[in-house]
Amino acid sequence: MPGSQFVGVWEPVGNFRKLNTDPVFTPEIALDIERQTKLREKGDYSGDNSANCIPPALPTMISIGVQEILVDKKKITWIMESSSGIRWIWLDGRKHPPLDELRPKANGHSIGHFEDDVLVVDSIGFLSRSIVYVNKTYNESVYPSPQMHVIERMRVTENGNVIISDRTVTDPANFTEPWHTTVRYERRPDWEIEENICAENNRTEEYE
Repeated sequence: MPGSQFVGVWEPVGNFRKLNTDPVFTPEIALDIERQTKLREKGDYSGDNSANCIPPALPTMISIGVQEILVDKKKITWIMESSSGIRWIWLDGRKHPPLDELRPKANGHSIGHFEDDVLVVDSIGFLSRSIVYVNKTYNESVYPSPQMHVIERMRVTENGNVIISDRTVTDPANFTEPWHTTVRYERRPDWEIEENICAENNRTEEYE
């Protein structure tokens, strides 16, 4: 089955705050990032909606914690242990709905196809209250605009044990140019994904 090489449990390698490239901000957003840094150095994380259990947007969400990928003929189901998030990548040839009919989601609406052994995923329609971390020490972030567009090109290498994901995030409301990053995932064949609940803002002792 196309995509079966992606099935399994995977862990992103490295720190999601230390991606291999930095975005180039618009002047307005650059000032806002400076403002966030000054506040967060003092412990003020207002504006980070993840504290209110709103999951970060793609691609941040798939850079944090353990991931499990399942594949059938119609779609890829990508499960994130963080906040028990789920994204669907549709492989059945459908197109994106018109923007005025699209229900925004943290991970957007994703459609995929294969170019030889490379999975190409196109995502739009992101929840404006979700955030995208932008490679800073204190989780400084931007909010997706309706124009945000993410392209991922993923391939499995090293005898099936590594995914290399090349990502391009385009959002002219936040960035002056597309933001290209590469993330590596390593297969964890002996791991199982766990439940992670944020509905009570992590106040439930059972999940500590």
